[in-house]
Amino acid sequence: MFTGKNLYSHIDKDYLYSFLEKYNLPEKSRYSNIGLGLLAYCLTLRTGEKLESLLKKHLFQPLQMNNTVITLKESDRRKLSSGHVGD
Repeated sequence: MFTGKNLYSHIDKDYLYSFLEKYNLPEKSRYSNIGLGLLAYCLTLRTGEKLESLLKKHLFQPLQMNNTVITLKESDRRKLSSGHVGD
C-alpha cells in the first residue's frame, strides 16, 4: 500500500559513499536502486541543480507530465488517486 513515505530518505551522500566503499561489482549487470541513486547524485554534482529541477526540465515538461512531482505539496494531495488492494 502506498503510504506517501519516502522509502529512500535514509540514502544521502554519506550512505552512498559508505555503500560504494564496500560494494563488489557483480559479474553480470543487474537493476539497482542504489545505481539509480548514484546516477541522480552524479547528475546533481555535474549540473549544480537539484534532482527535482533536472527531472522537471528534461523529462516531465518535454513529456507534458504536468502533474508529476517528486515532492508532493499538501495542496496536491487531493489530486492523488486511491490505491486498490485486491479482495
